[in-house]
Amino acid sequence: MKKITSIFISLFLVVSISSLHADHHSKSPEQQIQAALKAGKISKEEANKKLAYIKKKKAEAKKKSESKSKPKNSQAKKKAEQDVAKKRAATKKKKAEEGIEKILGRDNLKTKQQLEEVEEKLSAHLASRRDQLEAFLKEDEEIYSQEEFAARAQRQN
Repeated sequence: MKKITSIFISLFLVVSISSLHADHHSKSPEQQIQAALKAGKISKEEANKKLAYIKKKKAEAKKKSESKSKPKNSQAKKKAEQDVAKKRAATKKKKAEEGIEKILGRDNLKTKQQLEEVEEKLSAHLASRRDQLEAFLKEDEEIYSQEEFAARAQRQN
């Protein structure tokens, strides 16, 4: 809506300025609007709108010319923005690493718990089988001792 209004005002301004006196080249647009207002060609509201539009355009043109004449400030701004972006990236990276460490820490705890459970089961299993292993070892000792006794007896004969 603002664009339509500004287009309408600018067209109206162009039409009203072109219809002014033949010496319109020597007068500024503000003076031409004042002259048209005094002559009764435009109303006071239209004149105020046109003057406001002209002031706005002049301010925009001034801002553009100032921004073009200060490239050092824009370079400083770019550098500052780059520094801020680097800091943000570093912060993001640090948070990501902390998150990964947290996740891996949980995985390590889980793995350690599983390992402890397996070791406990293995110990229980070996304890239950220890009696059987001891019985086998005793039998082996008895067999070896009997064989040694028989071997000694044969040597002596």
